[in-house]
Amino acid sequence: MTIDKLASVEEIVKSLRSPLVRLHYLFLSWILPKFTDVNKYFQSSGVVITEVHEKMRVLFQEILMAYLDPRYVQQKNFSTIELRNERYFLRDEQIYLGTRVLSQMSKQEISQNKNLLRDFYSSVREFLITAASEIRDRYDFNNTFLTYMSIFSYKKSRDMNVHISFPSMVPVLSLVPRIKAFFNDQEIQAIDDEWRKLPLVELPDDVTSIKSTESFWAKLMDIQNEEEEFIFRTLTKFVFYLFSLPHANADAER
Repeated sequence: MTIDKLASVEEIVKSLRSPLVRLHYLFLSWILPKFTDVNKYFQSSGVVITEVHEKMRVLFQEILMAYLDPRYVQQKNFSTIELRNERYFLRDEQIYLGTRVLSQMSKQEISQNKNLLRDFYSSVREFLITAASEIRDRYDFNNTFLTYMSIFSYKKSRDMNVHISFPSMVPVLSLVPRIKAFFNDQEIQAIDDEWRKLPLVELPDDVTSIKSTESFWAKLMDIQNEEEEFIFRTLTKFVFYLFSLPHANADAER
């Protein structure tokens, strides 16, 4: 029994000393934190629905550009990219797998071992393809609502360029009919007027200095004009209804 255990330990040690195993370990030490970071983000109890779409876009594109021709990735809609089309694969030596892998590749025992390199590149390419496929199966990159939600971040909500591209809240309201039902026609017009006014009004420093989307809109709710009338009360009410929508199932699982 003891002899069997020692043999198992020796086999494990032998495997851990394998250059192929080390390459896989270094690759995973680069790629896995990208998934865990996004997973932690989705488990946040704060308002992150304004940034979800951008987070997923960056992660997906970063994975694609590790093994696909970047020119192909940038020219295509994510839903139409052919993940397994070898025509767009980067050559083995062009695949990006992190700096530690690149450093390891320069060692003679690895750079001259063609069989090892062939097996390694085949394995990590399959990992990247599967990861990209699983992300696309689980997240809809063509989701119009999540694309719209990004304009309510504290960074974008006062950007005039954003307002030029999104001059009205009517398209957003049409995507959330149950929330729209809370407002009458006069209030819907007020939402639009206040949205269009937002980049034009000079806000106090204690509002513009905020680095949290939720806190920004909470402060904005109490902004008044000289007549002590709330300037953005209807818009902020609408936005907080949007923020109440769940961005993940983490709270339900808890």
